[in-house]
Amino acid sequence: MQSSVSASSVTPLGAGTWDTILDQNVTATSSGGRTSIAYSGGGDIRICASGVNVANSVDFYVYSDNGSGDSVDDYVPPKRNIINAQSSSSTLVCFPKIDARPYVDGSNNKAEFYVKVYSRNDSSDTVRVIIQD
Repeated sequence: MQSSVSASSVTPLGAGTWDTILDQNVTATSSGGRTSIAYSGGGDIRICASGVNVANSVDFYVYSDNGSGDSVDDYVPPKRNIINAQSSSSTLVCFPKIDARPYVDGSNNKAEFYVKVYSRNDSSDTVRVIIQD
């Protein structure tokens, strides 16, 4: 899908505030779901998530994309997890920030991140994943 933007509609990303660079629903299964790639200019990023089903546990693994397929991408520890012991779908949780600077590479001078999402208890759970820069 292509999109275009005029220069007058571009909003510069602000220093000191979190800007959303990816907001996507992902189907978490036991074999894992995956977000699209989010591009960061460096600094810090953080991963936020919501919508984990009641009595489910969902693991979030962050990767730095190296452009040659998932098998050579860099895992960005630690594993993040939401365990929902509430009586309704989980609310938004933001995990501690990640220093994106070591992952900036390539001709675009950006760090490319995606998140793999695994459901431990439900066969399928659609969760919202947000990456902020």
